[in-house]
Amino acid sequence: MTTHTSQALDTPRIVGACGILAGALIVAAPMVESPIGTAGWIAGIALLLPFLSGLAAVLAADAGSTRWLAPVMSAGAAIAVALHLVTLGVAHVAGSVSKDSAVHEPLHAVESALFGISLLPLGLAVAAAAIAMIRHGRLPRWLGYPTGVVSIALFANGGQVGTEEVPGLLLFMLWTLVIAVILVVRRRAAAPVTEPAPVAAGIG
Repeated sequence: MTTHTSQALDTPRIVGACGILAGALIVAAPMVESPIGTAGWIAGIALLLPFLSGLAAVLAADAGSTRWLAPVMSAGAAIAVALHLVTLGVAHVAGSVSKDSAVHEPLHAVESALFGISLLPLGLAVAAAAIAMIRHGRLPRWLGYPTGVVSIALFANGGQVGTEEVPGLLLFMLWTLVIAVILVVRRRAAAPVTEPAPVAAGIG
């Protein structure tokens, strides 16, 4: 007798839900001028880590010789999220000191530099995702090419240390939402599980 299991669907959908929630919080939370808004923004940034790490697991499952793509994605995501959280901490300190203070402007300069640097490991994670998409087809292969464009934009944006313009980050957020929605709604055939047929009792 053959039955079907939905276990193969669970991980992609959980990963997609993390991505959607991360994108929603990062976009919407800054509009709330209160500690709740700040906490929501931090939570959204933190959720990028399980989203990208989970996406790495989905894309590089059974990848054979390119299994290294998963740890590259996870490491890049972890470094980027850590740097971004440090950036938020520096920004908070800079905002809490007087503008006449001698450390006010240097703190803002450090904040801008860390923010730009955080985009470089993020670009590395997205580049690894692009390679995995194209090579392994766990998601539609055509998604790998715009994903590569997003990684290039992140590298270019991160290379401009101190810039206030963030087109690479905006493209990344759009990419996150698109990939997350695809993971949630895309139907995969459930893997069949074959159970042994019951053995009829012998007649003595």
